[in-house]
Amino acid sequence: QHDGQWLLLDAESLQTVASPPHKRKERIACIQFSPDGRLVACAANYRLVVREVDTLEIVQIFSCVDAIESIEWSFDSLYVLCGIFRRGLAQVWSVQQPEWYCKVDEGPVGLSYVRFSPGGRHVLATADFQLRITVWSLLDRSVCYIRFPKFTEAGLDFSPDGRMMALAERRDGKDSVALFECDGWTS
Repeated sequence: QHDGQWLLLDAESLQTVASPPHKRKERIACIQFSPDGRLVACAANYRLVVREVDTLEIVQIFSCVDAIESIEWSFDSLYVLCGIFRRGLAQVWSVQQPEWYCKVDEGPVGLSYVRFSPGGRHVLATADFQLRITVWSLLDRSVCYIRFPKFTEAGLDFSPDGRMMALAERRDGKDSVALFECDGWTS
């Protein structure tokens, strides 16, 4: 809301950042507010536009390698995560440091879901067919693999303090719940 009126991002606003109609095969649009409510991220095809909520002034424009299919903000509103599932990858952008970015590439195992850890410095990428969850560190580029998640999006939750993660697993035909420490991602 701005000066007593609601500001809406409509299809015409998205049109300015989308590719020309004659070159566009399809249009994927996602909009996500930052947790602090100060910014809004708007994706149209491969472009991510971050705007101030109060004025709709553009803060940053980022270009991804393909059409953005999902957007998620880190808890502290400093990073934006874009899921590009058809390519099996995700891209992370820093709002404060636009030259910094990270590309999470799951390669041939594919990517079906991606999310931030509660601390916002790890990306959890769920491979196609629930083969594994890869935990990518944005701090030191380390990678950790968690095998046998039962579900793509569901079946995973964090403790209120963000120190522990519970995960529904399926091993040898049996369902169970595994607990992981988010500090080192060990069970």
